[in-house]
Amino acid sequence: MSQDTEGPAIREDVHDGRGESGSLRAWAEFFSSTGQPVFWDEGDSAIWVPGVRGELQRMPSVVTDVPDKGTIRRVLARRGVWIASCLLEETPERPANCFDYLLFGPDYELDALAKNARRDIRRGLRCFEVRRVDWDEVLANGFDAYRDTEARHGHAPPQPDELTQMADRDRGCPCVELWGASDDRGLAAWIRVLKGDDWAFITSACSRIDALRDCPNNALVFTAAHTFLVEEELSSVSYGISSLQATDNISSLHRFKLRMGFSPVRRYRQFVVHPVLRPLLSTAPASWCWDRLARLRPSSGTLSKVAGLARLLSGREKNPLQWADELQG
Repeated sequence: MSQDTEGPAIREDVHDGRGESGSLRAWAEFFSSTGQPVFWDEGDSAIWVPGVRGELQRMPSVVTDVPDKGTIRRVLARRGVWIASCLLEETPERPANCFDYLLFGPDYELDALAKNARRDIRRGLRCFEVRRVDWDEVLANGFDAYRDTEARHGHAPPQPDELTQMADRDRGCPCVELWGASDDRGLAAWIRVLKGDDWAFITSACSRIDALRDCPNNALVFTAAHTFLVEEELSSVSYGISSLQATDNISSLHRFKLRMGFSPVRRYRQFVVHPVLRPLLSTAPASWCWDRLARLRPSSGTLSKVAGLARLLSGREKNPLQWADELQG
């Protein structure tokens, strides 16, 4: 990090002057009310919220300025927080190690997409009803899509109560929206979206294997993104950040997002690890050990993520975006 000043004190309270539901203020209020850690970033343009277990990540991803050191120290001082992460602009000193897949409004229309994308979206719209849904419907009809998606990612079969736990965490949060594509078997696909003052972030997408030939994901993502950008006039939609792991499906996901009109914006994803944990992640020997553990348990998404992070922090991963370069070549 390049700044030496601590800057304004970071707060764990709710900031005045924000909008209503869907705003950063509402999001911060929700996390505080449920006892989860949340910090305002300097300048009040972003907040640090829980990501994976033990991590606080800065949101929204379109905020890419370098956080000051005082902010990072305060985030990592919170009990149970071991990693602080954020996206930064690519520079020679901070070469890109991920993509943030972004759409910008207000001209996201079907006719602007490539021929194959238009064909798949139209097929999906014919075969499925696309609309907002709620957690009750996802719990009743969305587990098959969740289970099938985990299987495609090579993860262990999910437990029946995992969706219930997600729903319990989300209920009452004004910044979460769920969208689904349904057929006579229930939800063929559904997505979870976080919405802020003028942005939306698709955090997860699930779909049933038996429905994929009819393109539910295409219809679902297009309809939701069109609603956000054209009807609600949000400035941007993010379809997530590329994985640190060179998984088997990373290339197909990349192609799908590009076909749907998202731009792969090159970013440097910065991870700052708590000093206590740093020796376990930032050395080459430790990284090799995590790789070995991940190979021994290939169905563990957690071990795969930790191994990818350790390769990056230890410097063993020389070119995290090589897979994308090979696609272009």
